[in-house]
Amino acid sequence: YMSKMSPEKVKELEKIILDMDEEERKNILKNFSQQFLKKNS
Repeated sequence: YMSKMSPEKVKELEKIILDMDEEERKNILKNFSQQFLKKNS
């Protein structure tokens, strides 16, 4: 998924993530990993 993204998109995402506060970031990472784990199981 990540590898299909253009460098511009990746930069955009990085900026968004850096602008988030710690709490938001944790929530997103948690959701992301849960979906990832679900997909792989």
